[in-house]
Amino acid sequence: MQKKTFSLITIIMLIFLIVLIYYKQFDNNDKYTKRIPVLMYHNVVDKDILKHYTKKEYQKIFISTDKFEQQMKFIKTNNYKTLTLDEFYDFVQGNKNLPQKCVLITFDDGRKNLYVKAYPILKKYNLNAVSFIITSKISKQSEEYNPLKWQYLSESELEKGKDVFEYASHTHDMHKRSKNTQKPYLKIKSEKEIKEDIQKSLKYVDNPYFAYPYGSYTNNIKKILQEAGIKAAFTTKKGKVSINDSLYDLKRYGISEKTTNNQFAKILGVKN
Repeated sequence: MQKKTFSLITIIMLIFLIVLIYYKQFDNNDKYTKRIPVLMYHNVVDKDILKHYTKKEYQKIFISTDKFEQQMKFIKTNNYKTLTLDEFYDFVQGNKNLPQKCVLITFDDGRKNLYVKAYPILKKYNLNAVSFIITSKISKQSEEYNPLKWQYLSESELEKGKDVFEYASHTHDMHKRSKNTQKPYLKIKSEKEIKEDIQKSLKYVDNPYFAYPYGSYTNNIKKILQEAGIKAAFTTKKGKVSINDSLYDLKRYGISEKTTNNQFAKILGVKN
């Protein structure tokens, strides 16, 4: 009788332990995010400057300084962690658990307004970000900021911004379209030319990551990037990035002056 009682107690305790481990694991998993939004910006300028960039092709790549600051304050006050490229890469690979509230902030092209307007705001809220640079555009000397000119970052501005930004490739000199066909250079240049361009760009930046010019790419371009030493590449397709997603098809949300507060909150996953 005692043996039967002992066996029953043992079985009950074993079942209880299994259930406890299961729910503990479920609880731990619930603490970590399974999807991360990546934000894509291009240009940050004062609101009175926006009226000079009203062409349709500009509307997706400009945001006012005021609106940008509102968004960065929203990220900060909602306790979001801004990721580095390596943290993000490890997450996608399934090698790193990250808290529920995470975001990767990216900028394309590397224009001067990035340092003049975006940098002070990011620094103010203690946030970090990524800048995908067209490395052939980096200037040796800084010039006076003129928001009506198509200016790019200087070597000294890149260096000064390193406490906020990390830099990655947006090609060296292939952010262009054919004059005849309007096809992006990555789709018309030879494998040799593309690989040499990418490898040249990597001499100027910190990280082996890439953003496709115009969001345009093919499976062959992905292969060339991989052979050139690029670990992951970002598109302009909308959507959050999940664990084990393709490293050369990473999605991003384009953010501009037209992005409403509700849309921004929804992208981050914050309920208003």
